Parts: sequence; C-alpha cells; structure tokens
Amino acid sequence: MAWAPIGNRARHHDFFICGQRYSMLPALSLDGILHLDIQERSYNAQLFNEFIDGLLDNMNPFLGPNSVVVMDNASIHKSPELRAMFEARFYVFSSLKAWIRANNDFVRGELTGELTCDPYTMLWEAVFTAATPEKARGWFKDCGYF
Repeated sequence: MAWAPIGNRARHHDFFICGQRYSMLPALSLDGILHLDIQERSYNAQLFNEFIDGLLDNMNPFLGPNSVVVMDNASIHKSPELRAMFEARFYVFSSLKAWIRANNDFVRGELTGELTCDPYTMLWEAVFTAATPEKARGWFKDCGYF
C-alpha cells in the first residue's frame, strides 16, 4: 500500500535482500548499551542464556545502577537454567554481603590504605569463605537442580 498527494502517482518500493540473516540482542540501560550479542542465526534458549550470562557480568547488585533485568514473556526467557543463573549470582552476593557485615571491623581495617593493610587478601578470604562448594550446592538445591 502506498499514498501520494492528489494528482501524483502513488509508488511503493519494497527491498528484499536474500542472503545471510542476523539476530541481534542489545541490553539497554539508562546509560546506554550494557551488552550486545549478534548471531548469524535465530536465538534459542541456550544462546539466550549465554547472552544473559555475559550481561550479568556487566550488572550490579540490586538497588545499584544497572541492577534490574526486564524481559517479556517469550518462551526462551523461561528456561530453568536462566532462573538458576540469576539466583546463583544473588545468593553469592548475599553471602558476601553477610560476610562483610559479620567482619565489618576487619574489613574496615584492611581498607584504610595503611602499609600493613592487605585488601586483596581480605577480599579473597571473603569470597572463598562466603561462597564455599557446600553453600553452592545448597543454593542450587534451593533452585531445584539437586
């Protein structure tokens, strides 16, 4: 269908390109594009999960900037693996936050910048104490994977 001013001929042009097709997934935030993936095929649940895994590396814990993912009701947005990815990252963050609160004086002391401070060792201790294999199994059990 086409239109034209009275007295002029209506013309309609369609351009059809037969060739390689691409699928693109951009993750948009108020600050711009957070993550982008382009495939030479359609997305399925596995490819979408891989996209989300990369996106989550660029996101922050809840209440921080870039901390909320909004998706529509597409079937590839409903895989159990996708839910587990979100929940696993949430559990690890919550566990780290709890460790930091429980060791607040130690953490503050290591972050003063004095020569005897070692914030990297403190952070390593926090991660490996807060996210043990036993805790990970419990988190994934809560998600229904064990």
